[in-house]
Amino acid sequence: MICSCFWTGGFGPLALLEGNVNQEVYVDTLSQKFVPWVKNLSEQHQKDFKLQEDGASCHTGAYAKWWKETHEIKGFEYWSAQSLDLNPIEHVWWALEVKLSKVRASIQNVNELKIAI
Repeated sequence: MICSCFWTGGFGPLALLEGNVNQEVYVDTLSQKFVPWVKNLSEQHQKDFKLQEDGASCHTGAYAKWWKETHEIKGFEYWSAQSLDLNPIEHVWWALEVKLSKVRASIQNVNELKIAI
C-alpha cells in the first residue's frame, strides 16, 4: 500500500507499507512520516492543516482516534474514499499510474517498483 499527502504548495512524503495496515501500522506511519512534515510546514507557513482520511478501519479505530486526539491532529469527520470529485488524492494516484505505465514492463519485483515510484 502507498500512503501520501499533499497541500496547495506541493507533495508530502510517500510511505510504502507492506503487509496488513492496521491501526498500529497507520499510527506509526503518521508519527514517523507525516507529523514531522506537517509540523514543519505549519511553522514555516503559519497555517493549520487538516488530515483527510477515508473510512478505512485503520483510520477510524479507537486507538487511531485516541492517538490523533492526543497529538492534536485535526481532520474531517468523514471523507468519501472512492469519489474523484471529493477525494483529490485520487488524482495523484492516477498521475502515478500514468507515470508507472511507461516502465511497468521492466519492473520485476517490489524493490524495482519502489525505485520507480
